[in-house]
Amino acid sequence: MSLPPLFACRHVRHMVRCALLCGACAVTAAGFAHPGQHDQLEQINRHIEEAPAEQALYIQRGVVYSESGEYDRALADYHRAQALGPPVLVSFELGVLRYRQGEYQRASDHLERYLQRFPDYAPAYEYLARIARDAGDPDTAIAHFETYFRLQERPNPGLYLSAAKIMEETGRPEQALAMLDQGLAKLGVIPQLQRQAIRLELFRQRPDLAIARLETLRDMLRDNPQWKLDMAELLWIAERREEAIELLGAARSELLVLRPTPARTAAQQRATEMMARFEAGQDAPVTSVTVAAE
Repeated sequence: MSLPPLFACRHVRHMVRCALLCGACAVTAAGFAHPGQHDQLEQINRHIEEAPAEQALYIQRGVVYSESGEYDRALADYHRAQALGPPVLVSFELGVLRYRQGEYQRASDHLERYLQRFPDYAPAYEYLARIARDAGDPDTAIAHFETYFRLQERPNPGLYLSAAKIMEETGRPEQALAMLDQGLAKLGVIPQLQRQAIRLELFRQRPDLAIARLETLRDMLRDNPQWKLDMAELLWIAERREEAIELLGAARSELLVLRPTPARTAAQQRATEMMARFEAGQDAPVTSVTVAAE
């Protein structure tokens, strides 16, 4: 179902910009380019003075208030917006506001009302998933996350992590891995998703699969010393001891010539501790694998 012109954007927070493009307000879109909250409010207030009956402007100002925790002001603007146009067009933002206030049932009611009008609006399913997750209903949360992923062209990678975490915490590690792989297939190689998948492979005692996953990050992370340390750790766990020691030595050599930073100093300390363990023939704890920070 297509959205009306005002809602042609994928997210309601861009309504004013869409309205500008449709000629609803006499202001250029450039005027809204990444302003700070104070400047943003000043701009919206000026436009409200010029067009006091424009529903979208009250919704937009309500969003700014909602995101900054000024819920009473946000609610007042949303109620004003409901009086100026179709009330359903305010339902999504009301749902987000009520979710932030911890009023899950009221939030769900608003979101469901919005979806009755716009059933393919992915962000509404994201918030329904959040509500179910926070309310302790993992199966419903997963179902809503899956709908969100199906509808959203470029999903937020962090939501794949959230869905996978729910699956892992409810004893479904294989489904969690499948969820992470779904995100990787849709978004391409995302280090934060692959890192979590590597940890799950290690938890399932499949170091060879963890090594294959880390290999996909080699070029993205420029084969840096941290990546070498992580790979050496995985190779040691997989009992590929000579390869592990060789890679650890290469990482240590690189760290010695690089400009010191807190992260590199920590990596040097880690490399020293790893060498001591390797020389003592000790296995690495799974939790020591940091998996190449970005």
